[in-house]
Amino acid sequence: MTAAIAPSIDNRGSYKWAAAGDINAFFGLMLDNVVNLAVLAGILVFGFGFPSALVYTRMFPGTALGVMFGDIVYTVMAIRLAKRTGRNDVTAMPLGLDAPTSIGMALLVLGPAFVSYKAAGLDETAKAYVANENLHLAERLIAAMQAGETAGGDKRGKQSAALLIHGEEEWPALDLRVDDHADPLAELARLEAVSRDVWAQFRNFLPTRKTPAGTTDRNIIDAAVKTASRG
Repeated sequence: MTAAIAPSIDNRGSYKWAAAGDINAFFGLMLDNVVNLAVLAGILVFGFGFPSALVYTRMFPGTALGVMFGDIVYTVMAIRLAKRTGRNDVTAMPLGLDAPTSIGMALLVLGPAFVSYKAAGLDETAKAYVANENLHLAERLIAAMQAGETAGGDKRGKQSAALLIHGEEEWPALDLRVDDHADPLAELARLEAVSRDVWAQFRNFLPTRKTPAGTTDRNIIDAAVKTASRG
């Protein structure tokens, strides 16, 4: 059997959407979260060298949205509980960041992972990717891999390289692989350049979600590839 919760006489009536202590509670919770975010940012940016733009423009907004979403969920749960029990004094549990978890996550997980990331040359990889924004995506990715290789690369050595890019279609926009080569990244770059003359044109005629039949006239396809090769 399920026991029903009987509301007291004092707690019946219309639901209370605000109370005298709500303003104090709001600012208390807000300041607590802001302080935790400031401590988190200090540890990551000044302690471990995290890019400040990543922390302030990605982590902070993401955390704020997560907290807001959680508080909305708890509010809905409180309203449902109030309706089920007939009480007008049910309140939502506040959701936010707690200091031990935030500090522990920064010191034991995020910080060490970023240090390991930089030690593997991935910091240079990211810089090269950002610096080559004028290139096509495939060229940017290869330039980033080459920068990572120059910075130290894989400690196991180099022998193969691959590049797989997917778009909106069922087939990959680009799928290249080099195995057992003395300079796999240079060979990958050569293959990517070749693909721009042939594959990049040929894929325009493949079946797509919008045109399931694609283009099957070989003369049209060959003409497009030939024109691109001359250009």
